[in-house]
Parts: sequence; C-alpha cells; structure tokens
Amino acid sequence: MNKKSGAPKRGAALIFLAACVLFSLLVLGGSKLSSLRAGAMQLYEGGEQSILADLAKHNENAYNIITVGKRLLGDGDAAVKGAEDAYKAMNGASGPAAKFAADAELDAAIATLVARLDESGMNQKDATLVNGQKADMYSRDMIISHSEYNARVAEYAQAVSGFPGSMIAALRGLSVPEYYR
Repeated sequence: MNKKSGAPKRGAALIFLAACVLFSLLVLGGSKLSSLRAGAMQLYEGGEQSILADLAKHNENAYNIITVGKRLLGDGDAAVKGAEDAYKAMNGASGPAAKFAADAELDAAIATLVARLDESGMNQKDATLVNGQKADMYSRDMIISHSEYNARVAEYAQAVSGFPGSMIAALRGLSVPEYYR
C-alpha cells in the first residue's frame, strides 16, 4: 500500500472531528449560555417575582399618592407636577438601567410630594392611605435590591468574557443584558 491512500481517510477524520468540536461548542455550549442568560432575564421580566412585576406595583403606589396629591393640592402644585412627570418617565423607560434611573427619580419626587402633603395637613384617612402606599413602594424597592438579577448578569458576563464563550455568544446573538443599577 502506498502512503497516499491513508491521507484522504485522515483528512475526512479531521473534518469529522472539527465538525464534532464545532457542534459541541455551538450547540451544547450555546445551550448553556442561553440558559444562563434566560435565567437572568427571568428575574428581570418574568412572572410575579420579577423586577418588572415589583416595579408595576411600585408604580401603582406612586399613582395612588399622586392622585391624592392632585385632589388635595391641585394639578398645578409643583410637587404634584414633579411626581407626575417622574411617573410618566418611569413608565416610558425601557431596559434595566433606564428603569433603575427612572425609579430613583420617581422615589425622590414621591418623597417630595409626601412631605408636601404632610405639610398640607391631610386628614387621617388620606394620611393612612399615603403612608401605606409609600411604605409599599419602599418595600418593593427593598425586594428589588435583593434580587439576584445583577449577580446572574455578572455570572453570564463572566461566562462570555473569554474564549470560547465570547465566540459562541457572538455567533448565537447572545448579548450581555444591562445591569439594574
């Protein structure tokens, strides 16, 4: 036998080996990266235990406080207008980083409005409502601050920071999500 007849077999074997390596990297490795990313995003946007669900309740509380402010202080009051503008900005924000910044602005505007309402001499019923809504807002903020979302994003970012993770993520279109901060 001459040596040349074994070369095509070796070439085919090397091509098969390279295909197996690429398959395992792209399919199996990509599945793991997809799963890591999906886990993080579930904490942000999925279901009743997500950051977005807590922000929705947080915004309902803010809306209720603004409604009391409008009734007691009027639409033209600076604290009412500031809270309403911050509420609209919060509802218009998209993405974790923008939501975080808008949430901080809304919290500050609501604190100003509540202080203004306290100065105006609310009756007991309104004071109880406003203080309950404000307490629930702070509770939602505390729940969000303890979310594992940022840790999961960091875990995913670490997984795609080197080779082959960065290549797999790029080929599969798996970007690193924004942090909620």
